[in-house]
Amino acid sequence: MKNTKRHTIKELGLQPANGFSLHELLTVMSIFAILTAIAIPNIIQALPNYRLKSAARSAVADFTRAKQEAVKRNKNMAVVFLQPFSTSSFDYLIFEDSDADLEFDPGELLFRKVFFQNYGKVQMDIARNTFARNDDNLKSFAFNPRALPISNSGGMGMGSFVLENSNGLQARVIMSGMGRLRIEMGHKNTD
Repeated sequence: MKNTKRHTIKELGLQPANGFSLHELLTVMSIFAILTAIAIPNIIQALPNYRLKSAARSAVADFTRAKQEAVKRNKNMAVVFLQPFSTSSFDYLIFEDSDADLEFDPGELLFRKVFFQNYGKVQMDIARNTFARNDDNLKSFAFNPRALPISNSGGMGMGSFVLENSNGLQARVIMSGMGRLRIEMGHKNTD
């Protein structure tokens, strides 16, 4: 009669195998693939909204910096929308307005030039820009050395502009007469 005694792995002096079985790996990979398939469409749909919010926050940060620079340099810092510069027309330029005319002239120090298309499919609706126009008929405002927004006529430079994305979401950047900036988010009106 044969010896049918079963031995454990330890009794045989063998080490148990470390790692995962093929079945375990395939199960984990299947779960990961299902979760990825669910998450990717949501991420793709949220990306334009993220880019829109990022563009609006960037504009607020730029305008806040322009306000700070006006106080620091004791000079007007102007923001002009759709200002031609070199061979392009940027959505806005920020510059030190040494002659206080809210127009970008040769020799004035340029601080920032922004093109919202760099944020994906984000566009500015210039028809809904409520800032006053300068003598070049461009929407504009400036911060004076007291950090107050002014228009080309010397009045308050308050106003707003609207950014839109491909999902129909809008961000309105609003500046009060005291220079306070805020962003309001909403959906495009279909009226």
